[in-house]
Amino acid sequence: VAEMQGRDAQGLRLRKRAAPLSTQVQAVLGRKVRTTFRNPLAGGLTVLLPCVMGTLLGSVFQGIGDKIFLQQTSFFFILVTGSCFQSMGFMAELVSERTYMKYETSEALYDESVLALANFAVDVPLALLGASLQICIAFTFSGMAHSLFWTIFGWTLLVFFVYDSLFACVAAFAPDAQLAQLLATPCLTIFMLFNGFCVSRGGSPPWFRWIFDISPNFHAMQSIITSVAAAEGTDAVNYTEMLGYKAGQEETALVVMVGSIVVLRLLQIVGLKFFNHIQK
Repeated sequence: VAEMQGRDAQGLRLRKRAAPLSTQVQAVLGRKVRTTFRNPLAGGLTVLLPCVMGTLLGSVFQGIGDKIFLQQTSFFFILVTGSCFQSMGFMAELVSERTYMKYETSEALYDESVLALANFAVDVPLALLGASLQICIAFTFSGMAHSLFWTIFGWTLLVFFVYDSLFACVAAFAPDAQLAQLLATPCLTIFMLFNGFCVSRGGSPPWFRWIFDISPNFHAMQSIITSVAAAEGTDAVNYTEMLGYKAGQEETALVVMVGSIVVLRLLQIVGLKFFNHIQK
């Protein structure tokens, strides 16, 4: 004890965790990779099921690119909405892993942010691959102009990242997996509803219009539909204006959606660190 106090007096303070951050990341990330590939069926389904959904959506909307713009908007709505659900299936696993993490971090084995990083590095790429394949397959069937691919693909994937962050944040705060699903569902439903297509900004009550400003679905739909309408002609542009969409709002949409991702990821770390402690 006297020796430790002497070291502390000389400025050599003992760290809360003995292992450096690089060792913590290596250990937790390595375990996450091993446990994920130990069950290849689960990982395979994460990629396979979106492919099946993409084929189904593509079959339903096959050749929609050759039809009138009014009919195409339903395809964009389904495509954006489908990307919202890609990461929802990981919520129960995130809650389960958080329980083990609480035992381990209580023993000062690693920092809570390391688990968030490991989940982001393993679960997100799998879900992202599935979401990307679903979009690509559906787009291929649709017959839309190739010049519109990156616009549709980019904004739809951005919606995926927002909801992946939202579900991870909710899973960090919720006491159990069931409550996590219950908490996430209203957020998902509200943003899906206030997307400008189901409920337009002009047709909604004034006290609800602020939801459009933070709805990732609205910003993605607005950016996609106004870009497609500009290529379709005057009638399509007039229809988008009737829905309440405005052209040239891509920068605002990008700020809102990227900002939401950053805020939700930071809140996830806060939830992992300060909530749902193990009762000893």
